[in-house]
Amino acid sequence: MLTKCALLVVLCFCLELSFAGFVHSEAVWVGNSPALQFLLKCQLVKQKMNGLSTDDIYTKKQMKKGIIKLQILAGLPVTGVADENVLKMVEGNKCLPKSVKQRTRYETRTVCRCNGVLDYNGNGQCHSTYLGYRWCYVSQASVCGDRRGTGGSWWSYSACSRR
Repeated sequence: MLTKCALLVVLCFCLELSFAGFVHSEAVWVGNSPALQFLLKCQLVKQKMNGLSTDDIYTKKQMKKGIIKLQILAGLPVTGVADENVLKMVEGNKCLPKSVKQRTRYETRTVCRCNGVLDYNGNGQCHSTYLGYRWCYVSQASVCGDRRGTGGSWWSYSACSRR
């Protein structure tokens, strides 16, 4: 019995070593991804600085969040996918100026419109219904009369009726 356990431990150790140095399929290595390099440069993905050998490996979820931030700042349709528009920005290698970021964050209280945000289930942008009505995310400064807050996000039905 002890021999079988020892053999199992050695086998597991060998398998672990055989995968050392390879990036998992749900991860993205900075060296292979110009899009991730751009997102890091523009501070749309938080750079890891732990001093570990894995500091240059990010999850696909982290990359998707960064792409969503970029798409919102650029006024692009929010998909979370590095589409043609995102890749053009990556090739241009110029981060958006802070004034664009500030204008996006602190929208004036003059409009009731969708802000382009989708949640991780793909809900928002008037594609989803709640209690039978289409809804979308709006900015906190939005003047939508039915604006509601949930978990730090704001949403509205009326923004969809204005589309």
